[in-house]
Amino acid sequence: MAENGYLALARSGKNAFWRYLVTNVTIIISAFAVQTVALILIIILTGKMESFIGSGSQFLDTLSPVLVLLLGMAPFPVALVILGLGVRFLHGRSLRTLLTARPQFAWRRLLLSASIWLVLLGLSDLVTALFITPGNYRLSFDLKAWLPYAIAALILIPIQASTEEFLFRGYLMQSLGLLTRRSWFPLLVSTLVFASLHGANSDVLKYGAPLMLAQIALMGLLMGWVTLRGQGLEAALGLHIANNLYGALFITYPASALPSPAVFSMKTIDPLAGLVGLAIVSVIYLGLMRLFTPD
Repeated sequence: MAENGYLALARSGKNAFWRYLVTNVTIIISAFAVQTVALILIIILTGKMESFIGSGSQFLDTLSPVLVLLLGMAPFPVALVILGLGVRFLHGRSLRTLLTARPQFAWRRLLLSASIWLVLLGLSDLVTALFITPGNYRLSFDLKAWLPYAIAALILIPIQASTEEFLFRGYLMQSLGLLTRRSWFPLLVSTLVFASLHGANSDVLKYGAPLMLAQIALMGLLMGWVTLRGQGLEAALGLHIANNLYGALFITYPASALPSPAVFSMKTIDPLAGLVGLAIVSVIYLGLMRLFTPD
């Protein structure tokens, strides 16, 4: 069986286990340290030390959405830099080998993926609001709150989503691909790791782990699939960035993992209906991507 060209790029570098261990441990420690520092700075600058000590896990509810976003996104730029340094200097690989097996990065593929996913999400919510759960959506747009959040989100969320793609669909899948030439193994394992690391999300805790984690796993499986099929991260990057920006700026719901002053708010969500809807949207997305990017 021929090895997937994108996964095979890892073989061009140095792949001793300790190199992966050092890179991953450094990312984890640095991310924790950066978020801790960011939290301390926010507590000091907002003067909410007593609120933090008294409320514990409820402290985030006292912060503005922009500060919550900044706190949540703080580790990702550092993690991305460390990953890049690890690939370049520990593994001795070109950074391009983490991106694509194509001669050049396919920006058209990224933009097409993002556009298709945004349109499908919008149509899905429109159909749901009009025919499935009328009255569950309400217009909550507040320009004064939305605009500064949108500016921060447009800068930070692409970094966050890209970092996750480089880590899970890139670095992790490629490293797992060294163990076998069968693509299903790195695809499934990276999907399970991706989903499990989202297990502490607020929406997972509120609406139930089985169905909510199933949605996250389906997203991971979808992004992994288009990465393997497209021989690169372009489509997954577009999909992930578009998905997170849509959730941050246009539709929010109680206990969302990314609380925001979005344009519309849902009163509640049905995890089972969400999973079924995501499956339908995913199938349509794959069909459209195959139609417009036959290579």
